[in-house]
Amino acid sequence: MDILKKVFQSITIPSIQGYDFEKDCILTVGYWRIYNAKNKQRLGSVWLCDQSKQFQIAKKEYISMIKLKYPGILQVLEPLVEEKSHIGFVTERIECTLSQALNDSKYVLSDIELKLHILEIVDGLQFLHNNVRQVHLDLQPEKIYFTDNGKWKIGGSPFQQQILNSIVECQISSGYNILYTAPEILSSKQSCGYATDMFSLGMIILRLMRLKNNRVAFPETQDQDSYLKFLKSLDLMRYKDIYQESFLHFLGLMLSQQINTRPTLSQFVQIDWFKDPYLITFNILNKLPEYDMQQQIVFFKGLSSVIFNFEKSILKKRLLPIVLGLTQYDHLLTAIVQIILETMRREDIINSNQFQSEVWPKLKQIISGKEIPAQVLYDLVLALPVFHKYISQKEIQDHLIPLLIKCYECKVPKLQDLGIRVTEFVLENNDYSFSKTKILPRIFVLTQDQNIEIRKTTLICIYKTLNVMDADLVLTSLEKVKALGTDRQLNQIVLKIYQSLSKILSIDQVSQKLLPQITPYLTDPTLSKQEFNEYYDTLQQMLTRIKSEKEKNLSDSNTNIIQVDYKLALPEPKRLIDNKNEQFEFLNQFDQRLTSIPDKPVIQEATTQSTIQQTTQSTTIQNKTDFSQLQNQQATILQPSTQTVYPIQDNNNYNTIQLGQPVTLGTPINQYQQQPSLNLFNQTQFGIAQTPSQQNQQLNQFQLQPTQQQQHASQGLYSNPILVQPVQQHNGYQNNTAQLNQGQQNQQDQKKLSTRPLFSNNIIPQQQQQQQQYQSSQQFLQQTQKQENNFFEKTNDPWSAFNSGVTQDPWAQFQNPVVQNQNQTQNQEIWGIQNQPTQQQPQSQKSLKNKYASFDELI
Repeated sequence: MDILKKVFQSITIPSIQGYDFEKDCILTVGYWRIYNAKNKQRLGSVWLCDQSKQFQIAKKEYISMIKLKYPGILQVLEPLVEEKSHIGFVTERIECTLSQALNDSKYVLSDIELKLHILEIVDGLQFLHNNVRQVHLDLQPEKIYFTDNGKWKIGGSPFQQQILNSIVECQISSGYNILYTAPEILSSKQSCGYATDMFSLGMIILRLMRLKNNRVAFPETQDQDSYLKFLKSLDLMRYKDIYQESFLHFLGLMLSQQINTRPTLSQFVQIDWFKDPYLITFNILNKLPEYDMQQQIVFFKGLSSVIFNFEKSILKKRLLPIVLGLTQYDHLLTAIVQIILETMRREDIINSNQFQSEVWPKLKQIISGKEIPAQVLYDLVLALPVFHKYISQKEIQDHLIPLLIKCYECKVPKLQDLGIRVTEFVLENNDYSFSKTKILPRIFVLTQDQNIEIRKTTLICIYKTLNVMDADLVLTSLEKVKALGTDRQLNQIVLKIYQSLSKILSIDQVSQKLLPQITPYLTDPTLSKQEFNEYYDTLQQMLTRIKSEKEKNLSDSNTNIIQVDYKLALPEPKRLIDNKNEQFEFLNQFDQRLTSIPDKPVIQEATTQSTIQQTTQSTTIQNKTDFSQLQNQQATILQPSTQTVYPIQDNNNYNTIQLGQPVTLGTPINQYQQQPSLNLFNQTQFGIAQTPSQQNQQLNQFQLQPTQQQQHASQGLYSNPILVQPVQQHNGYQNNTAQLNQGQQNQQDQKKLSTRPLFSNNIIPQQQQQQQQYQSSQQFLQQTQKQENNFFEKTNDPWSAFNSGVTQDPWAQFQNPVVQNQNQTQNQEIWGIQNQPTQQQPQSQKSLKNKYASFDELI
């Protein structure tokens, strides 16, 4: 190749310098050496000839070709360049000549190919005769060129001559091949016409017939006499068992020694031998743009069914290029793509290099178009496995995988089903990182498609490609599939997936993820016995695998054995043991006094009536409706003691007073003597006739029962440490307040503070007065019992039940004696606490107040 480059360095024409030449000369035609060459745009063949005596003859051959531009004539790509020692030009790529093919024992020509190539020669001659009005005069196998697209084309001739009439004189001295020359040129009076080329064509056909069958005779020497003798003795009818008789008869006319008896080219193509459906199909395909759209569609529909009946060489080099050239017609795309893909499936028709250089560029234009017919999309996706043989994985990912994704997302069941079926091949032939981002997410989406058939196909695809699937994503998808509803076929596919996963996943994943999902299927009421056994066997296999693998890692030692006592025996009770030597040391932590009477008086009694009244007025509640203010008021007390706080029962609520806190006694009531029935201790059950000391003991031991409403007591009067008025008990109702106070001052016993309301133990020791007071109180009670009972029922008197003997606790059914009705007047008094009267009240209200005041003194 370096030598060739040195040769062409002397040629300074840029067009020749733009081609790269091969090392070897592929053939020699006359005085020309032909080399294969190429530039950046196309392939070609470079013709070179040395400057010699034959230089002018070779140049004439070039001139005969450069003037003609027709598909049947060899095309000149770059014009002739001349140097001192060489001339050269460039034509379209040439593979060989017919002369070389005939000398090759491996060259085979079918009947269709024979007819097709003869028609190609006829087409070139018709152009030369009818359009250019010239005769070739050198038509022989050496001047028939095979181009790279499989066509046979006529080359140039140094003897090519213009003809104005049917027959003209010609002068050919040398350089021709006698075996293909007409007799009129070999005679002394050389003449020629269009029929001269017909004779040469007849001899070429006869040579091709011999190629197919050696029985056909053909002259073998360049001796003119022998050649003319052969022509006189030629009898073609002896080959009628091989060829049609009409064809042999017409061929004999072409080889006639009389120029006027030879037929024309137009007559030749009309014989029955050329009425072959394959030739007609090929001819229409070449002229298809001349037909209308409907005719084109009908033709291609038929072509798809017969095109592969052609010989492979014709299909590869002749038909396929024509079909690819029609991709610009959208209405023909479906048929064109089907032909291309079927050609790809037949590996002996086209190889990878031819596909990438000729077919793939056309297909990329179809794929990258704005719109693509649904059938074309279907065919291209279906052929994805075929494309892997011809193009790289990168090109598939860039151009074909987007088509697959369109099938996933188009919502057309037929395309979706196809895309899923192709996915198995795509996943196996693409790297996992690409599949994980482009393919798998869309596959898992299809497992939830509304079409149950699509879900089934998708699950089958997952089952077959589990080796490239993420197990967690598969399990998540199966849970969603189950939520959409069950189907017996669908469940069987899911079970197959579970069985495959159980062999891939670890035993921990099997126990935690697979078993919980498979077990519910056992209770499916739609299962048949066979299906149930299959589910059960699957679970049994998983458990067996877990057991076998787990036992390998477990030891036989008993150190880690856990024992559980299932008897649930009762615990032994803690028994108290008699210990006579036990010392009562625990009593040291408690107050060991047998009584709770303090050593010193804790109650400071009021000395004078004026002091009591002042104290009472200071603790009077100003606003009777606001109980929160009542709770916040404080009574005038002495310094409190640090002794333990004891509760005071009030309707089951215990309000506390600190021991040692002085409590000012209540103010005596002016009407006290007039209402002896209000005196609690004037009842027979209290034993009034007893001595004052005995009465003191009875009062201290008396306890009131707690109430039932603790929440009301929290808002009651006794929730605050206000002034408490003790009730003075004595038999002399006629004694005035001064005498009572005097008796209180002389009383030496101290009142006991307990959890019950405090009672005064300051009783005047006058037996006669007690007896009189008892008798008068009995009379009063008998007269007013009925009136008082009705009155206290209306006013919720806590003492009505007590006086009637129903209960010993006046507070038992009393909710909150302090809470007032909203309808009460502003001047109405609260228990034991008197408001300042603004006007004189009726006698009945005063009596009630005195009775309540007496009860307040008890507190």
